[in-house]
Amino acid sequence: MKRGLPVVPALLGAVLAVLAVLAVLVVAALGGCGAAPPPAAPGPSVSAPVPQLPWPAGDAAGVALLQERVDAGSQPWLLDPRSVATAFGAAAYGWPDATAELPGDRGDTGAPGVAVILHGPDGALAHLVVAQPGRTGPRGVWVVSRAGTPTGS
Repeated sequence: MKRGLPVVPALLGAVLAVLAVLAVLVVAALGGCGAAPPPAAPGPSVSAPVPQLPWPAGDAAGVALLQERVDAGSQPWLLDPRSVATAFGAAAYGWPDATAELPGDRGDTGAPGVAVILHGPDGALAHLVVAQPGRTGPRGVWVVSRAGTPTGS
């Protein structure tokens, strides 16, 4: 049986679905690590309240646990601020195909990898801040520390 390019979109969709499920499981496992956030204001393409921040770890113990898992070879996407931002977009806003733009992408002189513009469907945007609350550098995990309400096109 000959397989062609139609397998690639299905595989990508499956990978994104698995990432979204993992993100939801991490949020659920870390639930109760602080006060619940207020419900998100309704907006375009938003189907659920924004998860508790920081995300995907709500406190220092959660960050340490994620760092330990990454050090053991699990969840390497947590080492990439773009991947963390896009996974947050899928979990918080229902944007499985979001793309993340870092300040360095625009030639800004600010600290690259801190402010993120998340591009969602139909021109929707969300402004995020990602940070490394534990170990910093290429082997430190990233979390979303702030998230703005998405704006539509």
